Amino acid sequence: MTSVHLLHAGYAGDRVASSVVLVRDGDALIVVDPGMVARRSLILDPLRELGIGPEAVTHVFLSHHHPDHTMNVALFPEAEVFDYWARYKDDLWLDHDGDGTKLGPRSTMWLTPGHTPEDATL
Repeated sequence: MTSVHLLHAGYAGDRVASSVVLVRDGDALIVVDPGMVARRSLILDPLRELGIGPEAVTHVFLSHHHPDHTMNVALFPEAEVFDYWARYKDDLWLDHDGDGTKLGPRSTMWLTPGHTPEDATL
């Protein structure tokens, strides 16, 4: 079963924060766009309410490389990080298959240039 949980609702105005979501897909626990928030607890507390510690997150997916989407990626020390170009684990810069890359049984990454030339969608 796959589910999506809103961890933090984004906003724009005088300040900017991205929406941050958790995708549960089989054994994959995927945090999407853990960017700028007023305080990190706005991401970590809702995650803990779902029974998930930051070390349990298996993947972080970045839709693009603006700070409001990437700022808190290091909160998840065991996760592989995926973007449009590659996947990253610790100090490794690894390939992925681009369009159609699977992060979970039902979670697929697609390259969707638009907002930036390097956008991706999960």
